[in-house]
Parts: sequence; C-alpha cells; structure tokens
Amino acid sequence: MRCAGRVVRRLEVLAAMIGTALIACSARHPEPGSPLEAGATGRSTESRILPDLAAPFAASAPIQAGQGFVRRSYSLADKRVEITVARVGRGSTGYESWIAGSRDYPQVLLPVPPEQANGFFSCGQASGESACDFHLQFRSGFHVEGMGNGRVPRSDLIKLLAHLPLAELTDPAALPI
Repeated sequence: MRCAGRVVRRLEVLAAMIGTALIACSARHPEPGSPLEAGATGRSTESRILPDLAAPFAASAPIQAGQGFVRRSYSLADKRVEITVARVGRGSTGYESWIAGSRDYPQVLLPVPPEQANGFFSCGQASGESACDFHLQFRSGFHVEGMGNGRVPRSDLIKLLAHLPLAELTDPAALPI
C-alpha cells in the first residue's frame, strides 16, 4: 500500500510536468512593439520575472509567450537553461499532492515560506555537481521549470534561481498569463 502511494505521488508530479510541457509547446515570439517585446527594456512584468541578466547567466533569447506561459533561455558558456513560467492551477489539494510527490527529490531552497511554494531538482545523480533540471510549484497556481538539457549542474541552477524574483509569484496576479 505504501509503495502504491509513492507511485501515485510520482505520477501526479509527472502529470504536472507533462501538462507544463504541453502548454509550452505553443510558444510564440512577441510581436514588435508589444508589452512582451518591451521586455528587452526591462519594463514589462515578464522581463522582471525573467530578467535579461541572472548572473552568471545572461538571457540568450527574447521572451517567448504562449497561451498561459512565458519562457526565456539563459546561457553561460556552453550551458543553456530554458525557464518556463506557466499557470497551472492545482488548488489546495493539488498543491499538497505536489509537496508529497516531491519529497523523494533534492529540494530547491526557495525565498518564500514552504506553504507558498515548493520545488525540487531532478538530477542524473545525487551529486551536487550532476546535471539537473528544476521544477517549482506555487500555491498561487504558477509552475516554473528550468530545463538544462542534461548539461547544467545543480550548483549553476542555484545561482540562476537566486536572481529570479520568485517571491513575486506567490501573488496569483503577478504575471498576466
């Protein structure tokens, strides 16, 4: 019975990740002159959440937007991370399921209380220098993923995360997607 519970929790986490990936597949580039295109100037909400510079990484592409998500790529030498912020409403029981399903993974230390957000690293190995991706879920309904295509160590992802204003995503109105 206990094993079945773990399998269900892992399936719920996997379903959330697949849902975010499906939303993200409808990417579009912002129209010239649109508020999203203005992200290069640092004036839009999207560019505040996904800034041009997240040292030691720098944005390597303009913000992409689609139905319910925004995405930006960051680069550091030969490393590339795509960060997607999507609205994936989970409700309070869905958020609790997320937390339960993420317990078996290395946790992301977030600048917000655990009742507001939870995240984990999915890594090839347990080592802090192994290649990882990260997955964050906010009770507000936002989901954030950082995908490094198997080339970005956890330590670099931690540095990148430190420059993103993740606390803003605890507000359901923080990003109009």
